[in-house]
Parts: sequence; C-alpha cells; structure tokens
Amino acid sequence: MSDRRQPGVRRQPSQGRRGWWPLLAIAGLAVLVVGGLVWVSQAEPGPSGVAVPSTGNVKGDPSAPVVVEEWGDFQCPACRQHALGPGRQLDETFVAEGTVRVVWRHMAFLGPESLWAAEASECAAEQGQFWAYHDKLFAEQSGENRGTFSKENLKRFASELGLDRQRFDACLDGGRYTQKVQAEIEAGERKGVRATPTMFVNGRKIGRASCRERV
Repeated sequence: MSDRRQPGVRRQPSQGRRGWWPLLAIAGLAVLVVGGLVWVSQAEPGPSGVAVPSTGNVKGDPSAPVVVEEWGDFQCPACRQHALGPGRQLDETFVAEGTVRVVWRHMAFLGPESLWAAEASECAAEQGQFWAYHDKLFAEQSGENRGTFSKENLKRFASELGLDRQRFDACLDGGRYTQKVQAEIEAGERKGVRATPTMFVNGRKIGRASCRERV
C-alpha cells in the first residue's frame, strides 16, 4: 500500500523508544545551550534588543540576562517531553536563581483541541494561573484531537486547579482569546516557526525536537 502523506506536513515520529530518544537528546541539549549562555552572560553584559513582554505568559526575573522563548502546542508530545523534563530543570535551576526568563508562545496548529487548550490557558492566566494550567494540560495530554482537550474537560481542569469556574467558563465559551491565539500563531509563522517546540535563546533559534513540521 502506498504511503500517502498530507501535503506540506512531514510524518510524525514514532512514539516508541527509538522515536523518542532523539527528542529527549535535543531537549537535553537545549538545557546545555541555556547553561552555556548563562555562563557567558555572567562574564559579559546582557544582550541588547531582546524583545520580552512585560506582561503575559512569562516567568522569571525581569532582569534575567537570558531569555528562553518557547513556541509550543499543548497537544504536541515533544512539548510535553520538554515541559516534564528539561523545562522543569530550567525552572529549578536557572529560573529560580534569576538568570533565565521563560516566555511561552502559542503555536496551536495540531487541530481544534490545540486552539481550545491555548484559549483555556489564557483564561487561566486571567486568574494568575497560566503556568499551573500549562502544567495541568501537559499532565493530561493523551493524543491529538481525541476529546482530551474538549471544552468540557478544559473546564474540569480549571475546577481541579481551584479556579473560579464562572469566570473561566464565560471566558472560554465567549472566545475571549480566540483572536489573541490566532495572532500569536501568525506571528510565529512570520518568525519562521514551523514545528513545536521551537525555542529561541536570546533571539537565537536552537535545536528543535519536532512532533510535526510544516514545509
């Protein structure tokens, strides 16, 4: 039987052991790259011209010399691997000590549930819980567009995190952040983001472990 591929989309890597080790290796490399830049930043002035938002989905010291910008999709397995592994290492070491600032950007391109999850995370951000909801989404992830990130489930996650459900539901059902998420996706495309996760460290694109890539 012929192998028919969707035009413009490369095949998704196998999720078996053989398919996952390159993702973990590249994600680990990201930590080493960040560590190297942190070391350099201690000896040299911080880079100029690194655009970092003053509000939004950002964590870490505003004056941190290293900025890690991650473009991700909550349904992407490689993003989950990063969030539960190297991402936590970054938080516990470099972010905690004030040398790294992390910025999350939406590249929700794996289907409707990616878009709903991104919008839901912004609704959680209204209540100061973006990162807790971010972690919850990756903990619950279980395949693409299988109902895991249905609006019903997204609301349940909000309850489990103790968010104000009335505010959250009104936000999600009203599509308050639909345009914001779409605008961020378009901004990522203009920046050359073609896969998730794609990371920039002080504006430089580093090794990428993609669960899907557009060409």
